[in-house]
Amino acid sequence: MSDQTIRILLVEDDDTDREAVERLVRKEQPHYDLQTAVSMAEALEQLRDGAYDIVLLDYELGDGTGLEVLPHVGDTPTIFITGGGSEQIAVEAMRKGAYDYLIKDLDRNYLRVLSSTIKNVLERKRLEEVSKKVDALETSNVVIGNFVGDALGNLISPIYGRTQMIIKIRDNVDEIKKDLKDIEKGLAKFLTGINAFREYFRFGERPMKERSSTDISHILSSLLSGQTLETYGKDKFPIDPNVKLRFTYDPKQEEALDLNQLPYVVGTESEVTTAIQETLINAIESYDPEKGGDMVISAKKEKDNLILEIADQGRGMSPDEAKQSQLPFYKILGVKGSTRFGLGAYIACESAKHCEGGIDIESTEGVGTTASVLFKISNNSLVDM
Repeated sequence: MSDQTIRILLVEDDDTDREAVERLVRKEQPHYDLQTAVSMAEALEQLRDGAYDIVLLDYELGDGTGLEVLPHVGDTPTIFITGGGSEQIAVEAMRKGAYDYLIKDLDRNYLRVLSSTIKNVLERKRLEEVSKKVDALETSNVVIGNFVGDALGNLISPIYGRTQMIIKIRDNVDEIKKDLKDIEKGLAKFLTGINAFREYFRFGERPMKERSSTDISHILSSLLSGQTLETYGKDKFPIDPNVKLRFTYDPKQEEALDLNQLPYVVGTESEVTTAIQETLINAIESYDPEKGGDMVISAKKEKDNLILEIADQGRGMSPDEAKQSQLPFYKILGVKGSTRFGLGAYIACESAKHCEGGIDIESTEGVGTTASVLFKISNNSLVDM
């Protein structure tokens, strides 16, 4: 990394401190490309318009604080800089995602360790990226194994068997037609799964074509009325009568919201509905159809986000199953009676990510699963709230 230019954004409103850092960089690290911002507004503009390898972020800014800038830094590693006696602020910055911090002193001795701190942070970021690539490779291997071993195998085996039967046994035209019809249905289902995977592959990483907002209370009210759900393949999925779907509201819970209090959220109606419906369908599939049980939806506001908690009383998952549950083509063998391809949880997660949210899973075997579906509250609703 030492041979390439390192782009640094220094956010510092104090002229003396800013010039001291600039002199240090010119003297010790000539391959650093140092850009500066003297206010929170300028920092946000620089972060929006440019790409940086690291950010040096001072706490005291004329029009705000470094803590307010920190959420806008994204994945760029940040070194937080604050004055003496402000260690608690530095700790808060670390909690919010800063990689390291430096405490200013009157003699500016903190500048002596600035270069080494930058190097350490950049190395930590490099190792994290390497780890992500390794994890991605391992995930790809799991996905391929799921696809070949389950989705593809379960489809090809019956098609091959029926083809062999037609070749060796069938002499009745009607029986042959029936077998060919079954083969056609199997191939159609296979193509639906493959096309859905292609459509939603890394969907959450794609930018929105147009930012929109959706009335999530309208979606939930429709689903709670008992209407038939619809899968990503546009198949109808009726709610089993033994499964009771209901919305609960506890006014004593901090930031809890009733159904009629839900704000508009970021995302199209189609994307938000897909994230919720696929999560519900996966939960319903986890139930013993003879026993059934309750499925409870609740909502709460957390900062600028709306969190829907969908809790079921199904068979639950082991830690390993929960970890893999949002991978494409993953199915819990011997449990789900679904003939789908194990794409539901993956598509739900990618849809939520595309709406600038996500889905977290907590599950206990024999007890049930809670899916926390996070949506970002739209700006219009934030004004109203």
